[in-house]
Amino acid sequence: MTDTSKPKRGRPKNSGFNIPAAKAAQLQAAGQSYADIAETLGISKTAVSRLLTQSRRGTVMTVADRLQSFVDAVHAGSHRALQLLEEWEPSNPAQIVLERTGRAPIRFVGALLREGTTRFIDTTEAKPNQDFWTIKIYSAQATDFRFAVSIEYSTTIRKVASSQYQADFTDDPADVIESYDPLAVLRGFPDSPEYASRQAYLEKSSKLQYGKLVSELLREPLI
Repeated sequence: MTDTSKPKRGRPKNSGFNIPAAKAAQLQAAGQSYADIAETLGISKTAVSRLLTQSRRGTVMTVADRLQSFVDAVHAGSHRALQLLEEWEPSNPAQIVLERTGRAPIRFVGALLREGTTRFIDTTEAKPNQDFWTIKIYSAQATDFRFAVSIEYSTTIRKVASSQYQADFTDDPADVIESYDPLAVLRGFPDSPEYASRQAYLEKSSKLQYGKLVSELLREPLI
């Protein structure tokens, strides 16, 4: 008797709850289609769409996002549901090291509360921003402060990846994030009259995108 069942392709699909949204965004930025990303990560195209939507929003894994992911995992019968709760539970902190350009890194025990990027703000999926900022807010234990904030500037404008890192302890993450000047680290175009208009547009759009990310990150109470 001939077996008419379709052959299985690639790895088995999973719900994608164990995959950072940034990973799917990186693959898309590299030119991969939804189908390619799904095959690479071993997830469904629906899961790919959800991850990319999270990236475009800027803020990744707010309290509401975490709750929705847990509910989705339960409905899908995923074994990840319990693991999600354990990973996000503030009582289960981890050792964290945050890089700082030109300075020693800071080390502490804490948990990631919120993160976001301007990579996909005010642009299309196929053409992410080449200059972008990533902000992460952590709880901090056994320090003189309640929180730690990490701000990373990245650029690929000359097709060579480059990053600058800033990180500080604080009792007021909003103060650190709002006082940060994205234009102070922006590389942009060569200092030449022929690039003046493009540089001005880049500075204006970068500042607007950073402001939108800050608003999204601070929309809800951190704890």
